[in-house]
Amino acid sequence: SSRVLWTLAVTQFGCAVTTMLAIVCRTLTPISAILPDGVDGAGTEFYLNLNMGHKMFETVSVDFVHAFNDAPGWQYIPMLVTLGNFCLNGPIFLIFKMFSKLALE
Repeated sequence: SSRVLWTLAVTQFGCAVTTMLAIVCRTLTPISAILPDGVDGAGTEFYLNLNMGHKMFETVSVDFVHAFNDAPGWQYIPMLVTLGNFCLNGPIFLIFKMFSKLALE
């Protein structure tokens, strides 16, 4: 039916967007930056790990998600996309799908 196709399209679009964001953040954003002298203090380092593009956030206390923290991008990005799309976003998507199905009935 058209609802099933729409659901699949939205899901695939969401996976594509999160994959592209992870690749762009890994490619274009350094993990940290040091401000030059005279700008908000000399040599202040800022942590810039946007969208977990380089490694998982340090505040996450689940050990297995940190297994690829020091891996190169070609290993880390597939793990991030798999973990992010299927383990983190997947259950939320199913909950929203269930509620939307109930609302349409």
